[in-house]
Amino acid sequence: MKLQKIKNDKGFTLIEMMIVLLVISVLLIITIPNVTKHNSKINSKGCEAFIQLIDSINRYIENIWILSGFKLKRN
Repeated sequence: MKLQKIKNDKGFTLIEMMIVLLVISVLLIITIPNVTKHNSKINSKGCEAFIQLIDSINRYIENIWILSGFKLKRN
């Protein structure tokens, strides 16, 4: 009686799974420090953009009032 090897082609081997996990780990090790290093710069840019947006809206409303005939009181 001969023993036959059973070949299972329906899945990944342990080595393949470990290689995928290794690649994902290396990518995370590279990206996480870069994101945390630039976090304050990202937040400050967002705040500056928000301030510019509010300023633009304020000027737009003032122009509408002026064109409508309202007089603005300045402090």
